[in-house]
Amino acid sequence: QEVHSMMDENLKGFLAVVFFVVLEVEIIGVIGRNKLLPAVLVRKMTHISCGTTMLLCLALLPMGNSWPGRFSISLFLVCFIVAFSLGAYIPDKDYSQLPAPLKDRIQSLVNSCSRSGMRSELSKGTLFYCVPTAMLVCLFGTAPVTVFTLRFLLRV
Repeated sequence: QEVHSMMDENLKGFLAVVFFVVLEVEIIGVIGRNKLLPAVLVRKMTHISCGTTMLLCLALLPMGNSWPGRFSISLFLVCFIVAFSLGAYIPDKDYSQLPAPLKDRIQSLVNSCSRSGMRSELSKGTLFYCVPTAMLVCLFGTAPVTVFTLRFLLRV
């Protein structure tokens, strides 16, 4: 009974992180696509809000036995890195053969995340922010070292 409850809490924490981070990225993407704010501010909002949300949602993981939730969150971040890197570095020949909705999605990400409009920029910020975050969340959870390092990365 206790193990089942712990796994449920880990799953709820993981799903909260995924849901709120994806929701924030989508909302901020709409702001960026509609040019409601300058692009540099949109990029900063994305980094700051996603890191902050992730830290807040880590509190939903159970005390003491949160490693499954932390591991799942880190795995989600690694998948995010892989997806952005694939979108960033797929050769133009292969990119042109992608289905239209996928190309539109990648182009939308480029428009809202890139400074120069080049697809290769998609993975740079993602690698800079997601790799340390994934390692810190998995290894240390909400320990002070994680909070301090994320604060430094996000320059809050």
